[in-house]
Amino acid sequence: MSMLKVKALMTQSPIGFLATTDGKKTSVRPMSAWLWDGDDLISASHRQAEKVAELGKCAGAEYCFSAPDGEHVRIAGTVSVADDPAGRKKLHAAHPPLQQMFRGPDDPELAVLRMKVRSVRLFSMKARGYTEVLS
Repeated sequence: MSMLKVKALMTQSPIGFLATTDGKKTSVRPMSAWLWDGDDLISASHRQAEKVAELGKCAGAEYCFSAPDGEHVRIAGTVSVADDPAGRKKLHAAHPPLQQMFRGPDDPELAVLRMKVRSVRLFSMKARGYTEVLS
């Protein structure tokens, strides 16, 4: 399997779910404002969101994107809240809902969550198991 297959699945199922923890409880949230920036997966959030606070306590997180047939991808890594003007512009331009939520890419409330990906696993219904795409 390749990252091309992973990215195709993500595009077909554009809402991913981000799992974070504060060390005591785990939270899972739908995330639709995301994109690949080189080898990093970046997404957008409100700076004051609970997930941002959780990532400040525990940077390990995982995204999951699932197709209707059950095929899914799990992408794990460490996430930082990046002061990333280029990432903010890319995300803001690529996702029209962000243009309604934030005044612009320079809005101080717009936070970029930058995942340094360390593992990508693809679950295939045919194989009935995971294939390591990146580890």
